[in-house]
Amino acid sequence: MSTLTSESAPPRVATVPVNIRGLWVKLSVFLVLMLCAALACLFIKPPATVSEAGVVMQLPDEVLGFTGESEPISEGEKVLLPPDTEIVKKLYTNAQGEQVNMQIVLSGVEHRSIHRPELCLRGQGWTISSGQIVKVPLASGRNLDVMVLDISHQRRAPNGAVVNVPALYAYFFVSKDAETPRHWDRIAITNLDLLLHNKSHRWAYVITMAPVLKGLVPGGKDRSETIEEIKQFLRATAPEFLKSEMPRAGQPG
Repeated sequence: MSTLTSESAPPRVATVPVNIRGLWVKLSVFLVLMLCAALACLFIKPPATVSEAGVVMQLPDEVLGFTGESEPISEGEKVLLPPDTEIVKKLYTNAQGEQVNMQIVLSGVEHRSIHRPELCLRGQGWTISSGQIVKVPLASGRNLDVMVLDISHQRRAPNGAVVNVPALYAYFFVSKDAETPRHWDRIAITNLDLLLHNKSHRWAYVITMAPVLKGLVPGGKDRSETIEEIKQFLRATAPEFLKSEMPRAGQPG
C-alpha cells in the first residue's frame, strides 16, 4: 500500500475570522456618506450672487481746509490682496502741517481683501492700547458708528531721540445693505446672508487716521480734539463716497 508523504499531501488553507459587525459598520458609514453627498448635490444652492458696493471709490480733493494728495498702492498690498481689490488713499494736509489719512478698501469676489484691522496694525509695528465705538452725526440726521483705536508707534525725532507717537485709527465696514464697526458682526452678517439669502456682501473698509500731537509739536491737538477732527472729516466726506448718504434722484441735495 502506498502512503502519502508530506510532499504530496494537499496544502492546508488558512482561515481568517470574519468580523461581520465591523463590516456592517464600515458599510453603513459608506452609505451615509454617499447619501450626504447625494443630498448636497440635490439641495445645494448655486454660487452666491455678489451684491453691489455700498461706496463709490472716490475721496474729495478738499476737506475742511485740508488738501488731499492721492497715495499709491504699496507693493505689499499688491502682493497680499486679491487682484480684484480696489483701494483709494489720500493724505490730507492743511496750512499748519496737520495731517489726516483716509482710505477705502473694497473687496471683490473674494473676501480676503477685508480683514481684522488689529492684525494689520500690529504687523506694521503699531501698539494698540484700547478701542471704543464713537458715534459720528451725519448731515442726514443719522449716526454712523465707528470703531476708534488708540495706537502708538515709536519714531526717531530730528534730535535723534526715540519718541512714542500716539494716533487714532477710526474704521467701519459697509456694504450695500449693512454697516458695522465690528469685525465679528461683519462676519456674522456675511454668513447669515449666505445661508438665508444666498447673497455675498461686497464689503468696503473705510479708514480715517490722525496723529495725536499734543506736547510733541507746537499747537498739536490732544486726544479729544483729534477725535472731533476725525468725526468732522467723516461727516464732511461721507456724502462723497457713502451711497446711503448721497442725494437720491428726485430729492433735494
